[in-house]
Amino acid sequence: MVTAFAYSMSQTQSVDDVQSTRAPQLGPTTQADIDPIEYASSMTSTFHHDEFEDDMDVDLAQPEFNGLWDKQPAKQEIDPLFNRSKYWKTKMDKDILQRTLTRLKENVVREQVVGTKRYEGTVPFKSDPTEIYFKDFDVGKVYRTRVTLTNVTLTINTLKLVDLSESLKDFITLKFEPPGMISAGMSCYLHVTFEPKINENLRGEIKFLAQTGAFTVPIRCEIKKVELSLDKISVNVGTTVVDERLQQSITLRNNGGLGTNYRLVKTSVLRREQAENEKDQKKSKEPASTPDIADLVQKEYVEVFTIKAADQGFLASHSSISFPIEFTAPVAGTFHEEYTLVFDQNHSELKFSINAQSIDVPVWIENPSTDFKICMFDRLYQDALVLRNRSSAALRVSVDIQPRALQNHIEIVPRTAYIQAKSSFNLQIKLTARPSITDDGLPIEIFDPTYSTLIVPLEIKVADQIRTVPFSISAVLTTSDLQFDVEHIDFGCCTTTESVVAKIHLKNNSLLAQPFGFVNLPDYIQVQPNDGFGTLLPEETIPLHVLFSPSATKEYQCTLTCRSLINREFTFDCQGVGVLPPLSLSSTVIHFPATPINDQSIATFYVDNRHLDKNHFRHPVPRIGNGEIAAVGPTSFQFEVPENAPITISPLVGTVEPGTRQKITVRLAPKLDPADIRAESIRIKEVDARRQADGKDSPNKGDSKHRSNTISRRRDTTTSTSGDIISPAPEHSNEWSLAQLSMMKSFPSSLASFLIPCYVASGECQRPGILNYDVANTLFLQVHCPIVKPELIVISDYGHTTIDFGSASVGQELSRTVLVQNITDKPIQLRSALLNIDGPFRLLNALRKIESGGTAPIKLTFTPNATVEFLETLELTSESSKLTLCLKGVGLKPNVQLSFDANTPFQMGCVLAKDHIEKSFHYDISTLDYQKGHEISRLTAFFDMPYISGLSISFALFKTYGIPSISRLLVQTDQLARLEVAGRRAEDTGVLLAECFENDLDSPRARLATARINYLHNLYRGRISNDDMLYTLSLFVLEPCRWAAKYDWRPLAPVEGEARAFFWRELGARMGIENIPLTLKDLETWSVNYEIQHMTYSKDNQICGEATIELLLSIYPNCMRKLVRKVFISLVDERLRLAMGFEQPPPWIKQLTKFLFRSRAFLLLHCALPRIYPDKRGQASHSCPMTEDGRYQRTGYFFEPWYVKETWFNTIFSFPGKRPSAKYRSGGFKVTELGPEKFAASQYVNNRIEQENKNIWGAAFDSNKHMIGPQNLSGRSVFDITPVNGVIPAGSKKQLTVIFSPDHDSDFFSDLVRITISDQPVKLEFRLRGSGRQNTMFIRPLDNASVVQKSLLPNISDIVTSQMQAIDPTEKGAPNNVVVLLCAQMANGKYVPAQRELMIGCAATSGAKRNGDYSFDNMKDINNEGFTVDNPKTSVEMGTEKAVKITWTPPSNFDASFVNEASRATVTVITKGDVTRTWRVVLIGFVDPASLSDKRLLRPTKHRLAIATSTRSNASVTGVSQQLTLQESEQENESPT
Repeated sequence: MVTAFAYSMSQTQSVDDVQSTRAPQLGPTTQADIDPIEYASSMTSTFHHDEFEDDMDVDLAQPEFNGLWDKQPAKQEIDPLFNRSKYWKTKMDKDILQRTLTRLKENVVREQVVGTKRYEGTVPFKSDPTEIYFKDFDVGKVYRTRVTLTNVTLTINTLKLVDLSESLKDFITLKFEPPGMISAGMSCYLHVTFEPKINENLRGEIKFLAQTGAFTVPIRCEIKKVELSLDKISVNVGTTVVDERLQQSITLRNNGGLGTNYRLVKTSVLRREQAENEKDQKKSKEPASTPDIADLVQKEYVEVFTIKAADQGFLASHSSISFPIEFTAPVAGTFHEEYTLVFDQNHSELKFSINAQSIDVPVWIENPSTDFKICMFDRLYQDALVLRNRSSAALRVSVDIQPRALQNHIEIVPRTAYIQAKSSFNLQIKLTARPSITDDGLPIEIFDPTYSTLIVPLEIKVADQIRTVPFSISAVLTTSDLQFDVEHIDFGCCTTTESVVAKIHLKNNSLLAQPFGFVNLPDYIQVQPNDGFGTLLPEETIPLHVLFSPSATKEYQCTLTCRSLINREFTFDCQGVGVLPPLSLSSTVIHFPATPINDQSIATFYVDNRHLDKNHFRHPVPRIGNGEIAAVGPTSFQFEVPENAPITISPLVGTVEPGTRQKITVRLAPKLDPADIRAESIRIKEVDARRQADGKDSPNKGDSKHRSNTISRRRDTTTSTSGDIISPAPEHSNEWSLAQLSMMKSFPSSLASFLIPCYVASGECQRPGILNYDVANTLFLQVHCPIVKPELIVISDYGHTTIDFGSASVGQELSRTVLVQNITDKPIQLRSALLNIDGPFRLLNALRKIESGGTAPIKLTFTPNATVEFLETLELTSESSKLTLCLKGVGLKPNVQLSFDANTPFQMGCVLAKDHIEKSFHYDISTLDYQKGHEISRLTAFFDMPYISGLSISFALFKTYGIPSISRLLVQTDQLARLEVAGRRAEDTGVLLAECFENDLDSPRARLATARINYLHNLYRGRISNDDMLYTLSLFVLEPCRWAAKYDWRPLAPVEGEARAFFWRELGARMGIENIPLTLKDLETWSVNYEIQHMTYSKDNQICGEATIELLLSIYPNCMRKLVRKVFISLVDERLRLAMGFEQPPPWIKQLTKFLFRSRAFLLLHCALPRIYPDKRGQASHSCPMTEDGRYQRTGYFFEPWYVKETWFNTIFSFPGKRPSAKYRSGGFKVTELGPEKFAASQYVNNRIEQENKNIWGAAFDSNKHMIGPQNLSGRSVFDITPVNGVIPAGSKKQLTVIFSPDHDSDFFSDLVRITISDQPVKLEFRLRGSGRQNTMFIRPLDNASVVQKSLLPNISDIVTSQMQAIDPTEKGAPNNVVVLLCAQMANGKYVPAQRELMIGCAATSGAKRNGDYSFDNMKDINNEGFTVDNPKTSVEMGTEKAVKITWTPPSNFDASFVNEASRATVTVITKGDVTRTWRVVLIGFVDPASLSDKRLLRPTKHRLAIATSTRSNASVTGVSQQLTLQESEQENESPT
């Protein structure tokens, strides 16, 4: 019977062949004949029929009745998914089943984690046996075996039978009942039935699926075969005396299932037989030399070896046969023979050889070599040496040990003995090796000290015989020492509540394993592991931990003894000091929960001070060993956290009063290592580079030439890519954040432990952070920190968890959406903590479950309710993780800015009555206003970078000289052509700008400086364009930002740049500059575009540039001017250099300049302390107060010391020739005197601003009272604005449209507009103003524009209307008579001409655009009187006004000595619009009596009053004389500051 067995020796069953009792099988049963569903079910689930028990004796391979299987039915393709059930017959049912199976198969394997331990095994169930092995099977028989499957995972698992290899399904039947949820360590069984049908080897596997992964159990089925082997291939019979017999044996085994015939024959005989069979015999040649006696004996005595067994026979399966070999030699010598075993079944031959030796000594030793193996020094080892006597007489033998030094180590008892005839005798060998054997000088053949091997050759001498009997004694000597790596352990000071661990190493120097143990240990000493007991393997070194746990405050000393199994003792000394610190920790070990990256966990404990008195009889008192008792009182502590530990302790240092306790908070906040993030960013860049290289080099299909070129190009790209050094991503950049996200998704869990010392000292800490502690009074805190991968991460905004809403107006709502992702392999139910119900942050959407790998949006809003900064955290939690979002926002008071100056009315112009016109403006809302921007700008200029700020402003002014239109005016006015003028102009400009910048913009000093700037500019309003002024303004904003980023120790922050833009935008609006961009970015874009279009070379540019450089070089010695010039030009950008025609500076000059500025920035950044006080060289009120005479004295200057106070410091430390003096007006300045000298002497300049705000009656206009003008007669509103409400985001614009629709004639339509923001109080008010006309063309004097409200002049209006009707009753509307008074001045005996402007306008209409015309008639009459009109005839565009300048120069016959002397002329003006009208303009010219040198002419006469009265009675509106300065005649040749 053949037995089937497995590697684990599991028992199998064999079933006898019962085919004889069954009907013959007519046809084979194939897989197609079986129902697919049932077949699949049989492989993956429990068998429904127990064929092992019920059908044991039934062979289903044979039919029960013959003839039923004669006809084979037609095979049909059966869908395995088709089930014969009545419920699953349609295609939709099969699709549903298919989808269900697919869904069940996906994600069935999951990772098993128990606590912090993760199962990392490859096989969840251990199979016993590991391989199912059916060996030597017979076809037709049935073999069964049982396999035990044991759960070796960490917790409950499930098991499912999946499949069996296709090659085994016809022969192997499995019975497996799914065990369901099976606990760890429990087993289930699988029954395997093997019914072989073919005589072939089979291999396969059984596939299982567990909850933690799939595994297989291999199956191997092998047929019967012959497996032959010999237990040895060389038989050494040994040595014997002549005629003595020695016996040995050799065994032939058949491990296979088939038997075979064998034949044993000598190899030489077999070769001879083979040669005879082949008929190819060859005669062997005789050797030339004489054969030795052994060969002759061997040839003569062939039968020295006798095999006492049949030389042929049959070897059954699984059996063996032994061949006894007997050796008998008639003579002494060495004998050798070879044999061969020949088998049938085509099995290869087996060969073996026999060796033996015979001697002729009568005494011989059974075991001539005695091996003691490994022996320890100083240990006794014994063995017996058996001597035999083959002779028939007793023999005397003796043993002598040589050399004599071995007698100290080896003893043979007895030395002399008699061996009886035909008997034996035992000699006792005693080996006691001493360590001194290494010093005995033994030959290396006997003792090798390198390997400690002892081989002693000895001889036994037989009496009356010369030949001795040799034998040997061998051993490997080794020591029995155990060695410690320390001789003394000093534990130092240890508190009575803690233990100190000393790590030592114990080494076994022996080649033998030695058990050891520490004995007689004191109570305060422990040795671990295994309480100090164990076994050391040969030459093994193990670590041991010696724990010192003192129980009292004293000094400890002891000796630790380690004893080996042979009772050897090894000792070392220990000492330590028991300490009781004044403070104690409520917990010395902290176990944090598993904390994800970028999350935090908090634990608390207490530091107690229980030291209330020094009575050591009542309780233990704090002291160090036997030292002094610690003082009772406040006690300080200090924790020292290891560097780079993700732990923070608060407070680190503190003081605890007696009887109190201090709460300590420990926070675990694990973060990713920056070095790992940098490495990950480099890896991502490398992957992107390779992907881009592969994408660019993908060839087109079918183009072999292009493909070859692409391959070569790809090689070049790879080489260049690999050769380049990829730099890591900068911190806090987007690439840095992406690398963080990538690392968090693949972060491996880790467990870190930290031992944190807490130093204790009596008394209070004298200096914060410095504690005078004693190391002995040290407590230790053990912190265990498990760090895991987070379950949730933020994938929006590059993973930033701080949600910054930015700035928002009070009441404004901002929304943000945060996208979070589940990076685990299980779904997460998301929850959130409650936000402050009174706070500005709100969570809008509901939180739901997030599937594995899925994302979820978190919608948040921010609605500030106060002007403060808001901070709040939102915690998103799951079952085992937490994600904290930091919400941040700033509530600001909204700042609304209009596209025009709100201090001036919004002019709608003149509109035809009963018509309408639309005009639009926009306003934007900002979080800054000019006051805050001014304050931020001053902080930057006064504290952070005063030098670069002043230098950049000077350079900004210099840069304007690159615009030809600006430099042309400067050259024409001769303000920069002469060095003596250029210095003062530069200083005056700096003074005026400093007055506006360093003082509050609404302060009297800044307002006066603004008015002075406007006055000087208004003198050249027609020659200075708005774009030139806007470009100059933009440079004052942009250049400090550029210089700070390029040359200073830090660039300006974005808010600082916006702050500068707000301040200069407000100043520009007060200067009348229009179309100022609202944002810094828009301003920079406009400025750059303006430079590109207008900054070109001009001779005037070069003149201004050279003059400024000469002014700069004037303060340097001549030897330095050439170098300073090159340095200055190196600071100029290329476009400006070309526009001014400067030479190209050498490259080394540029590098030197850059190096100097960078060095200065480096020193300021790393060496200079922050500025505590502002720069004192300014002109603010605190640094530049007003003197007694109303002037201001400066403390610093740029080029020349204008208006600088004379002090000893300024006199000594100043440039030669540039010292403060009266030449430079060291007494100070007045704002009204700044600018060109000729404009500073007029007494009328100081009142110009007030004159502009006066109407013709001399009353000052109050802007806070008269806001509402006349209304329409129909009752409808004159003004309308759309839209009246809406939403405007921060930083954006909103366009509003004003509709002006008067229904009657009036110049004084006005209304008030109020803008409110977010239901807040009134924020902004401005006026709307317009005029209505009955006809399109009209004429009015310039002074008429100052009249604000018609209702202020009820009597004058009536008078004017009645006069108008009296003069021309047929016409309605405005009167046709206009009077213009021109007052000339006399200076130095010459007349200064008087000028007036007459406004001629064309009212706007909503219809087609139609322009109007006008013309002056009888010009010769007025020319004779000295009157001239600059533009007597032209057209006027609709909706505009044209100023006609009228000039009066007293004629030669005019005598100003008479008070009543005046020139009078009348001119007719014809206007053509919708109607043609005729206007009579009365011109009256006279000389101002105040300018006459004769004061007696100042008295008015009745004739003068009569002229004025008669003139007013015949005119509609009387003009006010324009009082000009004495220098107005030369204003065309002057320039503004």
